[in-house]
Formats: sequence, C-alpha cells, structure tokens
Amino acid sequence: MQLSLALALLLTAVTLPPGGTFVDDDGAILEPGIEAMAAESITVGCNPPFNDRFCPDRELSRAEMATMLSRALSLPATAADYFVDDTGHVLEGAINRIAEQGITVGCNPPANDRFCPDRSLTRAEAAALLARAFTLPPSSVNHFIDDEGHILEGAINRIADAGITAGCNPPSNDRFCPERALTRAEMATMLARAMGLTAITPPPRPPLDWDLVVSGLNQPVQALTAPGEDRLFIVEQTGAIRTFANGTLNPNPFLTVPVVYGGERGLFSMAFHPDYPTDRRMFVWYYGASDRTYLVEYDIAADLHSASSPSTVLSVSQPATNHNGGFLAFGDDGYLYLGLGDGGGGNDTFGNARDLTTLLGKMVRIDVDGSAPYEIPNDNPYVGPDGARDEIWASGLRNPWRWSFDEGRIYIGDVGQSTREEINVVPAVPAGYDFGWSRYEGTVCNPNDADPSCSTAGLTMPVAEYGRSSGKTVTGGVVYRGTTVRSLQAYYLYADLYSGLLRGFRWHDGKPVEPIDLTGSIGMSGIVSFGVDGDGELLVVSLFDNAIYRLTGG
Repeated sequence: MQLSLALALLLTAVTLPPGGTFVDDDGAILEPGIEAMAAESITVGCNPPFNDRFCPDRELSRAEMATMLSRALSLPATAADYFVDDTGHVLEGAINRIAEQGITVGCNPPANDRFCPDRSLTRAEAAALLARAFTLPPSSVNHFIDDEGHILEGAINRIADAGITAGCNPPSNDRFCPERALTRAEMATMLARAMGLTAITPPPRPPLDWDLVVSGLNQPVQALTAPGEDRLFIVEQTGAIRTFANGTLNPNPFLTVPVVYGGERGLFSMAFHPDYPTDRRMFVWYYGASDRTYLVEYDIAADLHSASSPSTVLSVSQPATNHNGGFLAFGDDGYLYLGLGDGGGGNDTFGNARDLTTLLGKMVRIDVDGSAPYEIPNDNPYVGPDGARDEIWASGLRNPWRWSFDEGRIYIGDVGQSTREEINVVPAVPAGYDFGWSRYEGTVCNPNDADPSCSTAGLTMPVAEYGRSSGKTVTGGVVYRGTTVRSLQAYYLYADLYSGLLRGFRWHDGKPVEPIDLTGSIGMSGIVSFGVDGDGELLVVSLFDNAIYRLTGG
C-alpha cells in the first residue's frame, strides 16, 4: 500500500502549544517538518518513555527509517521474516512491513538477507527508500555534481525532481552528499515533503522563570496544600503556620507552635493526614524545650481555619543544636515518614547515623492510625528482638533536610559536611537502606570516620552529588508533575541553599537520565524547600527573600 505524491493528503491545521511537540528542536530550521511528522504520529520522539525530545541532529538508523515509512504509509502487518539480523529487534515488525512492500531489499547484496537495522542510514539510501515508497517516476535531470556514477544516482534525481530534497550545501545546493549519514531532522523534512504535509511552525516557547506568589513572610521553610484544597499552608521556622488563599496572606496564624528558635532550630515541617478532611489531624516537627525535637499531632477545627489540642507522638533528645533533619510526609502506604539528622557536630561526633539503637541519623516510619501515640508497621526492616529501634526505616543519614515521594520511590537530599552534597533515590519499600554516613560523604570515603575501611558493602550510594565548588547545602526537591512547564515534565529538581545551584534529572530503568543544569537560567540562592500548589505546579520557598515563587514558562 504505497502512496504517490498525487494522492498524498495535506495536513489539516494543527494548533501546537508554545515550543511545539519536542523540547530540543526549538527554533531549528527543520522544526516545521519535524512538527508535521509528529502531527501525523509518524514519529513519537527519541527518548522513551518521555518522548519529548526528537534528537534532530542524531544520525537516523535504518530501523528508525523503516518505522517512519511504515507509519507514514500505514503499511499492514506481515507474518513474513525477511532478514536474519533483526530477530527480536524492537522495530522488526516495521522492517518486515517495508520489505513486504518492496521498499527495501536488504543491506548486503547480492544475498540481501540482512537489514543492518542499527546502522546509520546514508542520504543515498534514504533517496532510494523514498523513491520506492512513493513510486516516483524516472528523471532525466542531473541535479547534483557529487553523485555521478553512484549506484543510487537515479533515486537521488527522482526525489530531487519531486521537490523532496534541494541538496546538502545551501545556498548553491549543487551537491547531495550521498554517503553522508542522514540526520533525524533531515529525514523528517524529506518525508514531510514526500507526503505533501504542511509545515508547522509552533509559537515560541516562553523562557523558564519564577512568578512571585507571596512575600512578606518570616523565615519560611515549607509550602504545601492540604488534600483537595488550593489554600497554601506556609511553615515559618519561627513557629507560625500561615495560610495564603485567593491572593491574600492571612494575617492571623493558622497555628503557632512553641518552638525554640535560632540557627538550625525552630519549626521544620508539617503534614496533613492523607484522609484529610475526613481525618482532620495534622502533624508538625520542631525543635522545642529541653533540647528535644518533637513530633506533635494537632486537631484541625471543623471550620478548617485553626488547629489545637496538641498531643506528642514522639520526642527525641538532641545532643547538639544542628542536624535536626526537618521533614515529614505520609507515604503511599499510609505510614508517616520522618527524617532525622545525626545529632550534630562534625564527622557524626556522637556516632549516631549508623547506630541502630538510636533514631538520630535515620528515616523513621510509624503508623499513627493505630494505638496512641503510634504503632510500628510490622514490615519495618528492624522489627524484632535485635536491639535495633523498630521505628527505623533507613540509616546512615547526616541531615536529610528535604525529601519527597514519587511513583513508589523516595528522593532524599542529604546535606553534606565539607566535601559532597548528595541525592539518594530508592524504592519506598522497607529494605533497611544504609546511606553510608559517616563512612562516606556522598561517594567520598571519610578519612575521619571511626571506621576508615572505605568498604561500600551493604551501603546504598547516592545517584547524584556535587562538591563545594558548586554549593554547600543541598535542598532536596520534588518530581515535577504539573502541566504548565512542559519541558520539565517528570524531572526531579533540587537546589543548593547558598550557591543558587538548580539541577535535575529524570528517573528511568533504575537510574537517573537526561540530567539538566538550570543554574545559569533560573537558579537562585535561598531555595530552602520545594512544594506544589493545588494545580500541581512547582513552588520554591526562598528563605532569603521571605517569599514563595511558582515556576512558569518552558
């Protein structure tokens, strides 16, 4: 089922979002042809499962060309197997479909029992495939000076006659460069012309930027919404929890917590019960009296405008005033997770981070829906008579200031000492992770540790890190799942409080991929926390500006 140019349908008008389908071809001279192909679903991108990149300058493989032609011509499936070297290839079906139609005869004449699926396609080979696919008539015109006597010269002239190519050396375009590898963008343009598709130029993509949401705060450290609400709750280190709604900051605190404030002490975080507002409990984590940190439950009033009746769920003695961790959140399993620092000092002075008899330097996981004050989930990794604290979910943390959940994983930003800031990503399952502090700071062995063996046995190492030349206090972030900033879909973003570093990566197949560095464009110092608003759009809390910003553009 081959198409001729005379029968090719013109593409109807398509409305594209700013920047178009892909994020890596903005403003490229061949972008209109790429968009025409994408509109017809002839290409879906080059970076599955995200497929928001086209890789326009990457060389096109023969298998990719087969797929594009198969989709463009709507070729039927075939049970025939034409080649011996594509068995099990993800694009084997498309290869056999174009072979069935006589569009290709293989890559190793005269046997032609191989297709060479992953070999780059030359421009001459592309000409031959297009000429066959669209049944182009012979040409008597010699369009180019560099294909004389080439075995595929006839096909090259046929696609030139049809206006599918204008050459490879503008502006003169008297050469075709037949043996040069074809790029994905060039193929998109050629195929769009062959099909008679209307080129589509998308509106420009707006630059990434920060929009001010609210200012005039007092040492803000967290911003979040309650389940099902657009109202923004703002945690201030000085002890107040405030609300912001409909463009107005409520002058009266939603709740004032009795903190001891100063340095790294104060109010750190809050979390709503996941069944809110049916269950109107909220939980706060703060540094309070008697040099202790407290996890306290409050009851939210029926009108949802205040909270009272504090009840201590857990308190932990702090041997120093720093490294208090500072974040709590409910996991998808319904349990409450709490991150605690190692108790302060240098090089884990008190030896807490990997000591399973203390909660310091740990991630804690408890059940607040059972008997008061809490119960232990029976699948916590250290439940049993071994002397370890049953509450522990993970160990080996120095100061996990901010962390988050996304699609069954937990992303932890752990503040370093003097060498590395690190990001850990692990499945949110009770596996008893040991993140290595203080034997390791990031991937750097700590020579001042009590055990300088540098063994990594049993340790979970970070997936991303940076040194002191880039920053000195990591702020763990969130995975962007909003809809406004299309270029950052599925990106985990994290920052450095002091340097203004702003970086990110996506997670795929058990590892970080497609890293980005936004420091030079929208990085700013002062980012102490990330959050999302009621629409799922990304927020950052600026400790230095006493403000909250929303990410826009992109």
